[in-house]
Amino acid sequence: EVTVTNRGKKPQKVFFKLDSPPPGPDGHCTVMAGSSFKPKRTPACPKPPPPTYSVFGVYPESLVLRPNESANIAIKGKSKRPIVVEETILCHACAANTVKQKLAHKINVAATFIQPSIDAMEKEIEFNWNYGEDVAVQVRTVQLFTPSELSIPVNVSVSAPFFVVVEDDEDYNLRVNDKDVVVPAKSTIKVLVGYDPLWNNNKHSRIDTGALLVTYGSGSSNSSKSSSQRVVVPLVNISASIFYPNLSFSCDNDVIDCGSVLEDTTAAVPITMTNNGPLSANFFWHIQNNNDTEEEEGKPLPNDYNSSSDKENSDERMNGEDDDDDDVDSIDGDTATVVSKAKHTSSVPNGMEEPVLFDIVPFSGIVPPFQSVTVYVTYYAAVRGECELPATCTVTDGPQYEFELKGVTTSEKYSLTPEALVFQNISLHKIQSATQTLTISNEESLSLPFSFISKPEHVTPSIQSGHIAPHSSVDIVF
Repeated sequence: EVTVTNRGKKPQKVFFKLDSPPPGPDGHCTVMAGSSFKPKRTPACPKPPPPTYSVFGVYPESLVLRPNESANIAIKGKSKRPIVVEETILCHACAANTVKQKLAHKINVAATFIQPSIDAMEKEIEFNWNYGEDVAVQVRTVQLFTPSELSIPVNVSVSAPFFVVVEDDEDYNLRVNDKDVVVPAKSTIKVLVGYDPLWNNNKHSRIDTGALLVTYGSGSSNSSKSSSQRVVVPLVNISASIFYPNLSFSCDNDVIDCGSVLEDTTAAVPITMTNNGPLSANFFWHIQNNNDTEEEEGKPLPNDYNSSSDKENSDERMNGEDDDDDDVDSIDGDTATVVSKAKHTSSVPNGMEEPVLFDIVPFSGIVPPFQSVTVYVTYYAAVRGECELPATCTVTDGPQYEFELKGVTTSEKYSLTPEALVFQNISLHKIQSATQTLTISNEESLSLPFSFISKPEHVTPSIQSGHIAPHSSVDIVF
């Protein structure tokens, strides 16, 4: 700001304009920024082009001062690019009710417009938390600095679940996503970023990611004004690794399908359970059967569950100390805990004993960090038709995984068309041949093997043996 004072004895009207050359032959000229300019038409230039405006201007452009009266004027300038500016603004005055102007003062204006620059000493910050550790809010420090010779007001922001720590908030109750700070010229300032590991307590391991954004320039705050002149820079990458006891499974879509199994036989499907985290995963399987009550269905593993007792029991069985050896399946591996077959059943007609349909071995155990354990889901094809039972795998202090166990019991069923091959009108004592076609149809969902074990001496099949795909047929020519 500049103060202008009328030292005369009469009122004065004061005008400000840029010290610049007059319009050229083409009518182009440079005028003061913010001034009221009216182009002058001449015979040589009837349509003068728009003028070029200076960087700086005086506001207001003119004013009237009474004797000994003072007023403040503002000299303002802006540039969209780095530039060195030197301009001269002329101040003219004339007595009231006259038009003759007199140069009263010259104002030399010089300025260097610089490009603001903000950077961070840390390019990445990480948060890490494992289940069982202190659940306090974690805080990391980011140091912002500028090499500029001017202090730069900036707005720092992060997206949830991360937050910017507010000063004097020792308990981190005020969790804001952005705040305004000023980075001193050629200096640094600290910004604290917080993270609460329990913002999502679904017991699934996860990695949360985000970035610290710095906004500066005109309208650096969140207001929508001058948004075109703002600079938004993602300076720091943020990540948070949260680990619970978790498992991943080799089956697809949470369905364990044992496929079609011949009646009175069994089929086992291996399922690999992998622990991709740093915590041991103590697991326990449960197969829901028709006799389970609603309270037992999907019941999670108790927090005080310890597989050591099951391990001891399984060791006794393996050493022959258990009388009921039929209910034990041996499994290799030090970490797998073996449990006797679960009597999970499906519905059968009244008066009949419900058979075992599914079994999982090992039924419980521990998967060490970054290792895998294979369990075997066995389907006992004791009841014809399709069978589906829900099962859960519960991890202590972790999530519960739900699965659908599926199996189909089938038998060998086929048909022959025709049932007899009749060769007619074959002349004796002549070399003559005749053909007949036999169609074998597989009417079940299992592959059907076939072979000829005996046949008449002079009858030869085109195919001696093979397999017929489920619900398919094969033609054999004799």
